[in-house]
Amino acid sequence: MMTQADAEGDLNSLVAYISPLRRWWWLLLTSTLVATLSMALATFTEPTQYSSRATVMIGASIRDPNPNSGELYLAQQLVATYVDLIQRASVSAPAMAALGMTRLPDYTARQAPGTQLMEINVIDTDPARAQAVGQALIDQLIALSPEGLQEQKRADFIEQELDALQAGITETKAEIERRQSELAAMFSARQIADAQAQLDALQSKLSSLQSNFTALLATTQKGAVNTLTVIEPPSTGAPIDNNMLYKLLMAAAIGCLLAMGGAYLLEFLDKSFKNSDEVQQRLGLATLSAVPEIELDKAPHTHKLHRFLQSKRDSAHITRTGRAPGATERLASAPLSANNNPSLVMLHDNQSPAAEAFRVLRTNLQFAAVAHPVRSLVVSSPLPAEGKSLISANLAIAAAQAGNRVVLIDCDLHRPRQHHVFGLGNGLGVTTALLGIEGVALEQFLQPGPLPTLRIMTSGPLPPNAPEMLGSARMSALLAEIGQQADLIIIDSPPASVLADAAVLSHQVDGVLLVLHAKQTSRDVAKRTVAALRQVQAHLVGVVLNRMPTRGHGYSSYYSYYNYDYSRQYYRRDDALVGGALPVTPARPASNGKLSLSPIPFITTTRSEPPHA
Repeated sequence: MMTQADAEGDLNSLVAYISPLRRWWWLLLTSTLVATLSMALATFTEPTQYSSRATVMIGASIRDPNPNSGELYLAQQLVATYVDLIQRASVSAPAMAALGMTRLPDYTARQAPGTQLMEINVIDTDPARAQAVGQALIDQLIALSPEGLQEQKRADFIEQELDALQAGITETKAEIERRQSELAAMFSARQIADAQAQLDALQSKLSSLQSNFTALLATTQKGAVNTLTVIEPPSTGAPIDNNMLYKLLMAAAIGCLLAMGGAYLLEFLDKSFKNSDEVQQRLGLATLSAVPEIELDKAPHTHKLHRFLQSKRDSAHITRTGRAPGATERLASAPLSANNNPSLVMLHDNQSPAAEAFRVLRTNLQFAAVAHPVRSLVVSSPLPAEGKSLISANLAIAAAQAGNRVVLIDCDLHRPRQHHVFGLGNGLGVTTALLGIEGVALEQFLQPGPLPTLRIMTSGPLPPNAPEMLGSARMSALLAEIGQQADLIIIDSPPASVLADAAVLSHQVDGVLLVLHAKQTSRDVAKRTVAALRQVQAHLVGVVLNRMPTRGHGYSSYYSYYNYDYSRQYYRRDDALVGGALPVTPARPASNGKLSLSPIPFITTTRSEPPHA
């Protein structure tokens, strides 16, 4: 008896088989439409076809009142021989020569089942030509038969003569009967003698006609088995139905089947991750969030100009004070160029699907930290250009909007990005903090971010020995010192499958978040990356699918249903909370009947604990 679990398993298997067709629905639709339209166009443009039919009988048993079974069987065997013969060059070549053609149209010959009849069908675009070709084929077939064409004409002549003799015999007999009746009424001897002489002459004529008829009849081939008789001569070609509906249905079916095969082939060749189920099956990791493609065209495009102006201000500051901008004491409320970076959707497009995905990521990290507290997190990816830097930046903003003190550290000492993302100077950073500049406090290495509770440590000057610096005791001490001032440390690290930096950093943090580019990151590369991190006993908290396609997956439609206009019936935003941040918090009734709000902490451990090694 099938259990509910078995039924659900079968349903999941069916859904897995259908999933490629759902993902490639546009390919199925396009292929079906193209095949159908192509067939319709070909059918409409092709010329009208005409069919000319003829029927030839082998043998003369149909005229024999007492045919025997041997003659019938032999005639049917001869029909099969003539069907094969008419399709050979010995018949088609003379027919072409007789008509002055270089190629005969399509024609077929078949035996009517269980009979001695052969049916010939000629198909051509010209009805008269189809009829002429059918007649020429029959003539050539008769010429190759034992009768031959001349024999056939001679036989026709004999038939005509026999018909004339038969008519003469019938007339003579009638005349004799008339004369005999007249003779009975005569009384004159002279009349009787004349009438008797005429009767004798008529009897002599009848005997001669009968003798001639018998002699001609003996020379005919009536009753011969191997003879050809045209029962139905070729008719003028009749138009053929083009079966439009049947052709269109067949073309649509073939196009759809080819597209289905192509969809399954593409799915077989595609080694990337397309959904969270594949991540769970292939890597054994939970997908904490799926971030859609960030639409940059909806945000302002002045970040390049702002970075240029910021660099000019940094140069002027160094000239005036002799210190890098990172070492200056900047106000938390000072405007930052990050406000003009469209990639920071948590600041500029807080109601977009991408922003909601980062809030989901923040929430899932909170739940993931219940059993294993996460106060420091490395964000990495298997390969470059998979979006780990933007994921780190937006996650840091999302955590800060929830009221947490967040420090974002750019530990990608090969291709740092955070100072570009936030429009900051990169004079001081991780490398200078590790070197320990005398007289420079830790606060001066941390630059203020776009929110008061968010600070950023850029990479600083790029060193030649990045893995050694990141794995040093000074790096552990630096993280411990920063951990005393922050609720959450987010570290942007280099790709884990390319460089050893992420593996080195994983020993000094509480967890590693892996960023995968949906429909691009190879499963094999991701497996090797996870295996390498687990080999060094890194704590993988989960995966983020970045640039997740929204078309065809219901992502945008689901989010648009629960949009800001709908959700504000149950939630409200407090712009004054956390210095202008926009956290979403559930409304709770207070004792005085009004609603009260409180930020949700990111972690539950005390701030005096050092980062997990």
